Amino acid sequence: MSDTQDGTLRLACPECGAKLGIPAAAAGKRIRCPKCQHRFVADPDAARVEPIAMAPEPPADDPFASENVGAFDDDSFGGELLDALAADAQGAAPISTAAPLSASPCPRCGAPMATGTRMCVQCGHDTQKKRKSGGRVKAGAGAKAASRAGIAVGCSLVGALLGAGLWAGITIATGYEIGWVAWAVGLLAGLGVTVATQERSQRMGLAAAGMALVGLLLGKAVIIEPLLEAEVAELVAQGVGDPLQMREVAMDELLETGKIGPEVGLWFALNEANAKPASSMAVKVTDARNRADQLVNTWSPAQKRAKREAYLRSFVEDVTFAEMFMASFGLLDIVFFILALGTAYKMGAGAIGES
Repeated sequence: MSDTQDGTLRLACPECGAKLGIPAAAAGKRIRCPKCQHRFVADPDAARVEPIAMAPEPPADDPFASENVGAFDDDSFGGELLDALAADAQGAAPISTAAPLSASPCPRCGAPMATGTRMCVQCGHDTQKKRKSGGRVKAGAGAKAASRAGIAVGCSLVGALLGAGLWAGITIATGYEIGWVAWAVGLLAGLGVTVATQERSQRMGLAAAGMALVGLLLGKAVIIEPLLEAEVAELVAQGVGDPLQMREVAMDELLETGKIGPEVGLWFALNEANAKPASSMAVKVTDARNRADQLVNTWSPAQKRAKREAYLRSFVEDVTFAEMFMASFGLLDIVFFILALGTAYKMGAGAIGES
């Protein structure tokens, strides 16, 4: 025991595991852990002895010397000294990894929640917002919402294509472009969204308007050719019975075959067919008119129709489809396009109430 009296005992609290350092003289004595307040007997067999520098012996006449000697029991000054020495050594105690005590269970699933937390790690319940903010219970909610949105866009496209087909069919059958039928393209595109999903939002409105625009442009592209054919047929029918229009056809043929000079052809291009020419061109213009009228009189009705149609088509044969597409838009087209897009957007966004 002599060497234990010259060192410090290092041992751990059997309750909380805190590392304590006590005088060797306290071996076998009852001590108190300053961290958890647990009382236990210091076991010298489980302790580790480390030499320490001892304080010098107090003078014999020191009136307080007798207070430094005595048994280390629960109520002695030595017990308080042990507590102080142990408190100095608690800096070496390991940090506890135990979870903090739960303040209250999760109000949704009953799982324990650590003190100071607001969100349950088991179900994702947010105690401050009073609603579930996600977590593993609704892990697939986003994917399902995206799937429904995709279906809604697809239904909107189907509706827009049906509207475009209806618009093109009526236009081809009648030969007239009816604006309110184009408006129906936007109505059907918006209806596709409302049937497929209950979501009414800006993104659904934009999706419906986008699909309506696709249907409108497609329908417009489909009806350009039939409208052009109908217009050519109408002009052919009108021109065959008009002598001045047929003279233009014959004059173009005489110019291509070289039977009239280019200066005469330029004059007819710059002036009305029945305009009075200047004296310097009077003879040539009159001769060209006579030649043209004589040529027309030699054509049969079928030849007149064919030549009139060829003459009209010569003006559009070098025109691209894009140019014809842009030229086909008029003021009424723009008005009904805006109405169609606005209707589709409002239906998708929920601005138009549902019954």
